Amino acid sequence: MTPRDHRLAAIVFTDIVGFSRLMEQDANRTMQFLEYHNDLIVHWAKEHRGHVIKTIGDAFLMDFPTAMDAVNCALAIQSSMRLYNESQPAPMQLRIGIHLGDIYYYENDALGEGINIASRLQSLSQPGTITISREVFNQVSGKIALRVESLGQVNLKNISREIHAYRILPEGQSPDREASVEQVAGPQHVDKKPTWKSVWNEFSDLVLNEIHKELRHERQKTAGNSSSSADTGDAWFSRFREMRLKQIDENARGILGHGISYLGVNLI
Repeated sequence: MTPRDHRLAAIVFTDIVGFSRLMEQDANRTMQFLEYHNDLIVHWAKEHRGHVIKTIGDAFLMDFPTAMDAVNCALAIQSSMRLYNESQPAPMQLRIGIHLGDIYYYENDALGEGINIASRLQSLSQPGTITISREVFNQVSGKIALRVESLGQVNLKNISREIHAYRILPEGQSPDREASVEQVAGPQHVDKKPTWKSVWNEFSDLVLNEIHKELRHERQKTAGNSSSSADTGDAWFSRFREMRLKQIDENARGILGHGISYLGVNLI
């Protein structure tokens, strides 16, 4: 067997915390969550130029062209999960590990030390957090605003060398032990006045939060429909998009007015 391809990539490994226990406690609710979870990960991977290599039960293995893409995707996934859990009686959480390394592609599978490291970093993560290697940290430092906890040199199962790891802390969370915590700023701008692009991005984030709420609401409405479980994630998002397009004529004037007011206040 010869490799079809071999390249350097940012590797993301995700896993649902305590999936077997959740299935034992409430199989129906867990399966509904698994469908939402799968749609969510596929959606954000596409948004950040990612490729799903394979799924392993409730785990996802993905690759990305850059560490920036991988980290931004992981942040979007965990942010979406926090929004999802706001309406849930008990939280569903993910662990995510990211490493920059070589991947060897064999037929419909992928192998390599980089994948093993990403998987072990995922196992090292606390529920709801992201753990990255130094290779990833070096690529995103100064480019994405992050608060990270240095875990120092860690020993990972079946990895012969030590890996320097960092945990990305969610907003408002403190480290669980004495450790080096670094505030990594994003790109610096000489002009402190907000730019049109920066304010528009902030406004877009507000709109995105509203879309997440509607996605969650629509998912709850359709959860009881047995036929929906047979649909793919892409089909579900397509139906939601069609529904939103029908509302554009009614809402466009109001949204545009608020958007212009918002941009005007922040740019003047």
